[in-house]
Amino acid sequence: MSIVAQDKNLVDNNLENKSNLNGLTGILLFGKDELKKVFANSVFLQVLTPELLVKILLFLKEKDYIFSDIALLLSENNDKDLLSPSSLYFQTSQEDKDLLTFKAVEFLHPLIDGTACKNIEFKNWLISLGVKPFNGRSFISQHILNHSNDIDSQIKDKTNNLNFWRFVFKYELLESEVPKLSKYYVFNTNNEPVGNITNCYLSDFYKETGEPSVQQIALDLGLSDFNFISADY
Repeated sequence: MSIVAQDKNLVDNNLENKSNLNGLTGILLFGKDELKKVFANSVFLQVLTPELLVKILLFLKEKDYIFSDIALLLSENNDKDLLSPSSLYFQTSQEDKDLLTFKAVEFLHPLIDGTACKNIEFKNWLISLGVKPFNGRSFISQHILNHSNDIDSQIKDKTNNLNFWRFVFKYELLESEVPKLSKYYVFNTNNEPVGNITNCYLSDFYKETGEPSVQQIALDLGLSDFNFISADY
């Protein structure tokens, strides 16, 4: 209790009629503010492990604590800094995670996620706090279709760019949604990022058998400013 208040002690759980203590001078309920102090305490964070956190979370769940704005969860890539539930997703496929290099996405620590998979009530409690199931199609709708400058700055890097487009076209988009992607960067055959896909042409790699070589025609005409999309996609 020294983390919360040095002059306070916990009432023995074996005490009968504990509710009668409410309202007495000096008696306080261990509530949201106290819980925040615990999870923000440097001493507590030093000894915190994923295993210990799971035990604490299961205890809070049994007590029906619903404190969605408290940073009390660990992510997959960080077992020391606590994050708020609303900033985290449940685990998804490794394939999706490998492609999400173009945007920082935090997934729940595997130990907590595994516990949730085995305990549906615990999982529903985490959802009530704000942890979200990861759905690639919904992620595209929420974070990509409305043009993101943050993402665009990341996909000037070739690896991030390839991952971005492979992730997007892994999921079926509506015909009306595809034009919303036009402002994102793509790489041309000169390995240069082009800021708007409408300024590009499909390179010969993408042409059907028997179709004329547009790249060769452009070359023959001396049209050096044509942007042809890289075959790396």
